[in-house]
Formats: sequence, structure tokens, C-alpha cells
Amino acid sequence: MARCGRYLVMYLAMKRTGLTLAEIGKALGGLEYKPTGKAVQRFEASLATRPERRKLARSVLDQLSLVDPAEKVQGDTVARPGVRIRRD
Repeated sequence: MARCGRYLVMYLAMKRTGLTLAEIGKALGGLEYKPTGKAVQRFEASLATRPERRKLARSVLDQLSLVDPAEKVQGDTVARPGVRIRRD
């Protein structure tokens, strides 16, 4: 389980960001797309046999689903499209 965190991040990035495997690998230390893809495959396969990983992945995916994708962070204020932010 030592590498679960990194694999989980790769898996979540692939599921939720729309980034390519090459972009994910680069962001996580300069990995190329092939090792990144293999890591995601291994993590996905482990979900079938490791209930604690499956529970963790589901929990994080559910929490990410609560975030409105239309919200954009600007500084320490969240802005929604069409909503003006007043700065005093």
C-alpha cells in the first residue's frame, strides 16, 4: 500500500481531469505516459481485490463530485460564471 497514494492520484486525475496520461505523468514527477498508464491499470485492477482501496477511491470520487466544476478559484474567493465579485 506504500504507493497507493500516488496511484490513487493518477487514477483520479485520469477519471476527473481530462488530462492525457503524458500530462498526468509529467505533473507527478516527469513520468512518461506508458508507466503512468500501467500504474493506473494496476490501481484499477487492485480495486477488484482490495476493498480498502475501493472504498477510498469511491469516497474521494464522491467528494470530488460535490465540487461544482463551474466554480473557479480566484485568490481565496470562489467565483461562479456570471457572478461578479466585489473587491473592497
